[in-house]
Parts: sequence; structure tokens; C-alpha cells
Amino acid sequence: MMKQNKVLFDKDYYNSDDCQIKMLVTPLSIYEKRIFYSIVEFEPSEMTDLSEVLATQKIISVIQENYESYDSSIILQDIERLTYTASLLSFALENLSKLVILTGSQIPLTEMKNDAASNIVGALTMAGHFVIPEVCIYCRDKLYRGNRTMMVTPHAFDPFTSPHLPPLATLGIDIRVKWELLISCTSTHEPLHVHKDLSSRIVLIKYSPTICDLLRFMIQKTDVEAVVVQGLENSNQINNNLRLIAVLEQAYEKGVLVVAVSASLKGHVDFTPETFQTIKYSSKDERELIVSGADMTAETCIAKLCCLLRKGLSRNEIKKLMKINLKGEMIGEEKGSCFPERLNDENTNQMLLKCVLDVVNKKISLRKYLLPKLINLAASMSYAQILRKFVVLNGKVESPDEKGRTPLHFAARDGNQEITALLLKIGMLLKFLFQSYKIL
Repeated sequence: MMKQNKVLFDKDYYNSDDCQIKMLVTPLSIYEKRIFYSIVEFEPSEMTDLSEVLATQKIISVIQENYESYDSSIILQDIERLTYTASLLSFALENLSKLVILTGSQIPLTEMKNDAASNIVGALTMAGHFVIPEVCIYCRDKLYRGNRTMMVTPHAFDPFTSPHLPPLATLGIDIRVKWELLISCTSTHEPLHVHKDLSSRIVLIKYSPTICDLLRFMIQKTDVEAVVVQGLENSNQINNNLRLIAVLEQAYEKGVLVVAVSASLKGHVDFTPETFQTIKYSSKDERELIVSGADMTAETCIAKLCCLLRKGLSRNEIKKLMKINLKGEMIGEEKGSCFPERLNDENTNQMLLKCVLDVVNKKISLRKYLLPKLINLAASMSYAQILRKFVVLNGKVESPDEKGRTPLHFAARDGNQEITALLLKIGMLLKFLFQSYKIL
């Protein structure tokens, strides 16, 4: 089917002597690049008969097996399952330095009128031209962070939204990437680490007048490890509700985690101190009976629990991590954007002080650690003369910092033509600008 679509496969180029890689290949893009890709196909019955967790484990295995051979991965899946799969992958893939995109369609590629072709082309375009170390969902010209996305209109061509975070990229006449929103990988040199052992003993229930009976049944009659309650998001639902507090205490005694998330599109669970006086401190001792899920979606909350419950952590450690922003899934301090805000004198001084403290604490070479940061700083602040001196001093400027960023990243981001031209003149290249991408 891919070979029959001229936008997805350039048959003439594939059959020509110029094509050195015998893989599926796209026509030239607006960036004058071709994207080479291959397909790993599952039997439909092989995936539909599996639970979401088991299906995701198979996807993780394929990504792991091909990670070093390809520059990015695209997953085509039923559109109804995308948010769960994307959320699970975001926590299961650690040290991710490549883009993983999930996409699907309402109408299949075999139909004359369909949304599949545009979604696949858009996903190939993003995966073949940009280095974004995240798990994303692509649909209808928008690239969303996977664990921030929810489905709101199941029967529309544009079924997804991300209420608490704008799209990471939009495709129109121009492709606009919001680099400042991206989270950075821990290190581009660390190998991918995957978590295939995922818990499936998690249930989602909605807040209702029968919630006490439902919770009690789940705690007493099943082997559930965690319960996500959607719609339990303000103190009025808990204060003086002695039956609910009693059930929450039973869950605590049995070791069952209870996490509250919002049921509204732009909701946020943040219990007031007065509420915690009721539910955190019981008559016996200091106990946190329910965990606030902040602005996480229900799918993301479940996915986060799936991974954390199989890491050998104590219940208290899991509770702390559930309230910490690990993968950009909730409000709070991010792990760090790939491209931070432009530097001024105040945060320049803060950065330099942090560098010195890191050198002292980690006992590493000052020159090796600090020089790449200073070169990046010079590129960001348009100090061409200082950059030239760095070249004379160091002989090269392409050494990336601990996040894999080089001066050319900063100069290109800021649209600084003088610095970009200087760096290109001395032989510095962005490797992903000048190679043909291979996509799994």
C-alpha cells in the first residue's frame, strides 16, 4: 500500500542507480532530503487480542532491537489507543535521544478519502527532519507530547487536544517547532534503557455517589495495586465524608495506592491544606491516604503507575515520584528544555556558578566541563570575536555539552546568521541536517 502512494514512495528514484539504500524512500522534501524507512508489521489479531500493557511491551521490544540502526520510530496504531500507548512509552523508554511518533487515522489508507496519508506524511516529515527526544502523537498537522494528550472528539479527524501544553510543533506552509517546550534527554551518550516489566493491576474509576462501595470492592475483592479516581479533585468531596475516609484508610492498610486526577478538560487536582488535615493525618499517625495527580491525564497517571510499581520502590517513594514531573507529564519544574530562554547577565552568572559547583561536586576537569558551556554561551550571545578565540585556544568548538547541545544549535535557534556562517565556515556541522534519515 505504501508503494502505491507517490507521496510516500518515490518509485523512480528507488529504481534508479542513484538509490544506494534499498528501502522505502520518499520524494525530496522541502528541505531537499529523502527519508528512508522500513516497516515492521504485526498481525492485527496479534495486537488486538492483547491488553494495552502487553501490546506496548511488544512495541518496546521492536524499538529496542532497532534503536541503533534507525534515527527515529513511527508507530501506526488504532487511534483510540494512542494516548495510552504514548503515555506508557514515555515512561518505559529512558535516556531517549530520538523521536518516537505515534499516529493513526479515522479512515484507512485504502479509502479514496482518508486522513491516513496526511498523518503518515506529517509523521515522516517530523521524524525525518527534527531531533526531538520525546514520545509524541502526531495528528492533523500537530505534534503533541504523548503524555499530555487526551482524546476529546473520537469521531473527528482532529480528535486530540493537549489542554495544559500547546503542540510541540505545527505543520502548515512552514514547520514551526516550539523548542523551548521540549524536555531534554539526560545525555545523548547514554544508551537507551527500557522498562518492559509493567504492572497491569491498576484500575480507573470515576467519582460518583457509589465510589465508597466501588473502592471497597476493589480493595477487598481484587489484587489491585493502585486505583486512579477521576473526578475527586476538591476538598468538598472529601471533608466530613467519613465513609470515604474509612475506605481510604483500608486502602492504605492494604498497601493500595489511591491517586486522584481531574475529570475536566483543564482541571487540576491540588487539595487545600484544610483537606489534608482531614485525609493526610488520621487519628493514629501521619499518613497520606490519597495522592494528588495535579494536571495529569488519567491515561498518563495509569501509565506512570504501571512503570513505578515495577521498579522495586516502596509505597512512600512511589507517592513522592507521582507528585514529581518526570517526563514533562505534569505541571512543575521540567527536567530541562532542549533550548532554554536566551541568556541575560543575571542567569549567565547563575549558570557559571552552577558549572563551578558541578565541577567541585563531581570532581571533573574544569576545562572539559566548562569550555563547551562557555562556547555555547558565546554563540547564544552573538560574541563572534570570542568564538574565534575559542577556536584558536581549543582547536575545535563542536564538543557538545552534557545535553548534546553545540554552538550551532544555539546560533541556528536564534537566527543569528553571522555566528551560524562562522561556525559552518570553520567546519562545524549539524549531523542531522545533512544525512538521509532512516525511520523504523
